Amino acid sequence: MTGATEVLKQPKQVLARFPLVRNLKEHFIRVAAVADIICENWTGPTLDRDTIVAACLLHDVGNIMKIDFDSQWQQELMKRDKELIPEYKETQSRARAHFGNDTDAVRAGLLKQAGIEPELREFIDRARGLQMPRMLREYDYAGMIYLYCDNRVMPNGVCLLRERIADAKQRYPGYYETAERSAIDYEQKLWEIERALQTHCAIPLDSITDNTIAKHPLWKALH
Repeated sequence: MTGATEVLKQPKQVLARFPLVRNLKEHFIRVAAVADIICENWTGPTLDRDTIVAACLLHDVGNIMKIDFDSQWQQELMKRDKELIPEYKETQSRARAHFGNDTDAVRAGLLKQAGIEPELREFIDRARGLQMPRMLREYDYAGMIYLYCDNRVMPNGVCLLRERIADAKQRYPGYYETAERSAIDYEQKLWEIERALQTHCAIPLDSITDNTIAKHPLWKALH
């Protein structure tokens, strides 16, 4: 089984076990690098840095199920790999046939199939957006970092939290207004998490940009 430390020792080889389009893989790398920078500058309670960063690197491996390869927006994102779209469609069909249509079920199935250890899989399953009230209540900083970093990256790179929220509202109308998200005041909880993390981070969180990530070892190792 592959644990968090092994994932970070061989990130390229581990990611190769999953059906990832280039822009999705780059999203994972950015999220993981943002998390690693926060952990590197963390002044709060002790964290399992390897678990947080490895989880970020694998956090949405089931998202190939969400991709509409025929949409103009997706084709623009994949303009460097247009010739691979038929292959990705076939991969998507195989994943659907094997694991079903639910993105979370596909993620869980792919992680297990790839030999990712149960502890890491459980962390990824547990640290979901609807768990933000629990994270804040229990001071679950590891979960907060994992979730926050995913909300600091848009398709075209690292962004500010307010930019990510605006982007989500534009691309997914009603995203923050679903019954489940409204019940926990989802958007407000994201801001609360940013404030909680900033309290224990030695650098301004807004100072982490795409330029910062370009110098990070993970980005260099996977390009």
